Amino acid sequence: MEAVHQRDPDFANANDSPVVASALRQIEVIGEDRKGFKWILVVITMLGTGTSLYGFSKWQNGVQKIDDSIKELELEKLKLEVAKLKGE
Repeated sequence: MEAVHQRDPDFANANDSPVVASALRQIEVIGEDRKGFKWILVVITMLGTGTSLYGFSKWQNGVQKIDDSIKELELEKLKLEVAKLKGE
């Protein structure tokens, strides 16, 4: 604001106009909205991170254990097949 006053001395007299008062109020509202927007982003980020961690733990403790068991059985089966083929 100070830079505007230096460039246009008549602007100091224009502060009394409703247009300038409205513009100044809009600037204040924008500043307040930025603070609220920041907190909204923080909450969304925390929810996303929490959901991701929950999903990963469910996958790790459920799906991955079953998949590991299946792969171990397949490996054991292949070893038996190879041993059988070598014996022939």
